[in-house]
Amino acid sequence: MSKKIIFSFGIGIFISVIALYFSCKDIPFQELLLYLKKVHYLWIIPSILAALTTYIFRTLRWKIILSKSNYSVSFKNCFNLLMIGFMINNIFPARLGGIARPLILYQQEKVPFTTGVATVVAERVFDILLIIGSFILITFFWQIDPSFKIKFGAYHLSAVVLQGLLNKLMLLSVLLLCVILILVITPLRNLLIRFFESISKITERSLGKLFGEKIQAKLEAVFFSKIIQMIQHVSQGFSLIRYPKQVFICIVLTFLIWVIQASGYYFMMLGSPEISLSFLNIFLVMVIISLFIALPSAPGFWGIWEAGGIFALALFGVKASSAMGFTLINHAIQVFPIILVGLGSTFFTGVNILKISKETMRS
Repeated sequence: MSKKIIFSFGIGIFISVIALYFSCKDIPFQELLLYLKKVHYLWIIPSILAALTTYIFRTLRWKIILSKSNYSVSFKNCFNLLMIGFMINNIFPARLGGIARPLILYQQEKVPFTTGVATVVAERVFDILLIIGSFILITFFWQIDPSFKIKFGAYHLSAVVLQGLLNKLMLLSVLLLCVILILVITPLRNLLIRFFESISKITERSLGKLFGEKIQAKLEAVFFSKIIQMIQHVSQGFSLIRYPKQVFICIVLTFLIWVIQASGYYFMMLGSPEISLSFLNIFLVMVIISLFIALPSAPGFWGIWEAGGIFALALFGVKASSAMGFTLINHAIQVFPIILVGLGSTFFTGVNILKISKETMRS
């Protein structure tokens, strides 16, 4: 195992421990332990099944996006690569799974790396838009008290903080949509390519005089041609937008993914004492946690996930120890089965996870 991988593991574990400490330090351990003893753990079974089912629908969605990028990948391979990517997100820092998946896709299916990245980003766009849309829709009918504030470990959480997160995600989604439109609409894409070609010609004249033809040719081959090639590959990854039927199917699949995931939260709530919420409220809890884990965090989102869960459940009057108990169990349900299935996928595909992670860090 390389020193870089060992260092990354060490950093990831350190961040996780610190984040979890700040999340738990204001909650009496005995009170939390007592709550965990009262949980009906049989409800873990349907919760895990719901969590794993979402990845079947995620696989179907990714397969459709890849097919409209002119690459046919089997459901089995899509599923295995998807699970490996999510597993890497849960054990390595910097959310490397989003880069590792296209890298493995290139190695095994010869799909250009930038096209693979674009298909992963396209998935995220569907998820982000649904999360933001759901939050806006739910909070339109249920207003958060503007004076609501809680202190949770190192986090000072309020309605203002939540609105700030929402605004940042909305801005991100608008920027992503603008980029997609530029890449997918042929005249706009050609205009962007011509822009870089013009920059290339200007640079060619300037650098040719200063450094000579060799440096100029190298810059042209390594930099500008790579940018233009990347634009073409990424536009291919977003070509799904040209097919309204497939876009609609992906929207439906995205809706099913999040409804089923919320069902997993709801099943676990049925086995959790002192928590009684409607499905809509549980859905909002899930959305708020998703907003929180969009922030930089440790591998597996430990600490920041718990902060989001405590904050979301506090909105419905759930005390901190009960909220922490429920959130810890639910978090484990969403992480550890995925790691196990991902490990199984690495076995079936023969992927060297340490080698891939090392190559991903270089990308």
